[in-house]
Amino acid sequence: MGDLEKVPRKADPFERGIQKVSEGTNAFGAMREEGPHRGADFFVAKNTPVQVPADGAVLIGVTRHARRGAGRTMGNALVFFVPDPVQPYFLAFLHLSPRTFRLSSESDIGKAIPARPGEDRIVAFSGDSATERVGAHLHVTAVTTFMYGGKVYEAGDFMRRQREGTLADLLEGKNFRSIVPRSALNDRKSMEGYLDPMELIRSGRLRISSLPPTMAREPGREAVVRR
Repeated sequence: MGDLEKVPRKADPFERGIQKVSEGTNAFGAMREEGPHRGADFFVAKNTPVQVPADGAVLIGVTRHARRGAGRTMGNALVFFVPDPVQPYFLAFLHLSPRTFRLSSESDIGKAIPARPGEDRIVAFSGDSATERVGAHLHVTAVTTFMYGGKVYEAGDFMRRQREGTLADLLEGKNFRSIVPRSALNDRKSMEGYLDPMELIRSGRLRISSLPPTMAREPGREAVVRR
C-alpha cells in the first residue's frame, strides 16, 4: 500500500459568483432602473460549463439570441422543469454562449436530463448574449408558474402530469422560450410567482456548478488520494 496524500479538491468557477450573490451583489430582488432583479447573476468567464442543475430536470424551452422577442433580452437560453419534491419549479439559464447548442437544442425538449451522483453532465456554457456591455455571466431565474401563449402553466400541474406519464404529451410540439408569471406582466415590480435561486441553492434543491459533484471542492475538506 502506498502513502496517503491529501490533495485539495478543485475549486468550482461558480464559487466566487455564488459568494458575491450571497453578499447582496447581483442578488434576487435587487432594484434596478427597469424594476426588481427577478433572478441571480453568477459571473464567470465566457464558455464556463454548467452542470445539470437538479435531478430529473426536463428541458422545456430553448431560446436563441435574436433582435426581437425573448431572445432580445434573454439571449441564448434554456428553460427547465424541475420536479422538486418540496416545490416543483421552472428554471431558466440566460445569456448563454452559442456553444450551448452543441449539447442542448429544440430536439431535446421533453427529455429528462440524467444526474447520477458524480456524473459529468454539462448542459450549457455561460456567455454574454444580449448582455455584452455587462460581461459574461449566468443569469438564473426560478418560478412556480408562468404565462405563455395566453395560457397559465403551473409547476404543480407539470409534476402531476409527470407522475401520470402525460408530461411528454403536453410538451410535444411546444417550446417555452420564456417563463414570466402573470403577476410580472400585470405589474413590473411584482415578484409573485418567483423563487430566490440562492434559497434553492442553500437548501440543496438547485446546484449551480461547473464541476461534477465528486470533483467540486467542499469547504474545509480535502480529497484523499492513494499513491
